[in-house]
Amino acid sequence: MNKQIEGYDELVKLMDKMPDALQRRTVLQIFRRSVKPIVASAKSKLKSYTGNYGQLAKAVGTWNGKSRKNPNLFVGPRVKGKWQSVGYMAHWVEYGTSGIKSKNTGTRSWKKTEENERFAVLVGGINKGERYRQDQAPKPFMRPAIDQNIGIVKSNIEKEFAEQIKRIIQKNLKKLSA
Repeated sequence: MNKQIEGYDELVKLMDKMPDALQRRTVLQIFRRSVKPIVASAKSKLKSYTGNYGQLAKAVGTWNGKSRKNPNLFVGPRVKGKWQSVGYMAHWVEYGTSGIKSKNTGTRSWKKTEENERFAVLVGGINKGERYRQDQAPKPFMRPAIDQNIGIVKSNIEKEFAEQIKRIIQKNLKKLSA
């Protein structure tokens, strides 16, 4: 679908005159509004699972990339700030935990000592040398959300950019006619 826009060269010149920060902010706003269906779908998918996934659902959102030149937006579970106690486990939920080996030595919270071995046997019924957690089946929430909503997001971005271009053109036409 290739469309020609009348006055495209003038539009590019007008966009170039805008400060870079304003251009970046505008594009990020468009992206953030456009990816709302993915965020909502991922949250609803997490809430549909049995278990306590409500906190992880609250952690799903968007955040800006660090590039100052090119605007980019990330979508998924947040892991910093107030979400750090919940967001770190999102990849275990998404991909499952089968085949991951536990490291019980050298960590700050767990020292493999004779006393801890006895504690593990008493509490978890785990024998000496066994793994200290069970495998968990994958419960994907981001992949299905993206697959279901990618078409909607693309069309939203196209519509938002078209509206933004119209606003810029109308604003500058008023300046030129005055």
